[in-house]
Amino acid sequence: FVIPGIIVAVMLAVSVPVAVEEPRPAGAGISSILSRSSDLTEGHRWSIFFVYTCLLLLALVAGVVLGIAVGSLTHSDFALEIATIPLTVVATGLSATASTVMYYRLRSVKESLDVDQIASVFD
Repeated sequence: FVIPGIIVAVMLAVSVPVAVEEPRPAGAGISSILSRSSDLTEGHRWSIFFVYTCLLLLALVAGVVLGIAVGSLTHSDFALEIATIPLTVVATGLSATASTVMYYRLRSVKESLDVDQIASVFD
């Protein structure tokens, strides 16, 4: 189940920016968002997989370094839990930023849109 799960996660990597940015007709459900994300990522899934793999490795390395540093200073599990909160916040922010940048790049490559056209939905 791991490999199919990774494939689906990569297919749906830009579903949140699609839900926020693109207008949907009345009555259109979540399936239209997921289908649009799948369409946008088609042909670029290996590069999306690579970006998320790099982010995962970065978070793992930072977590190990943080765990060693906090573990050597204090032997408290509670201190380690508290210390990982900022790391989790940064990793989540990087992941959301990566998803948004990928959405912009996919739209600009596939549909020749620039950032002003994409941002016009907020006007």
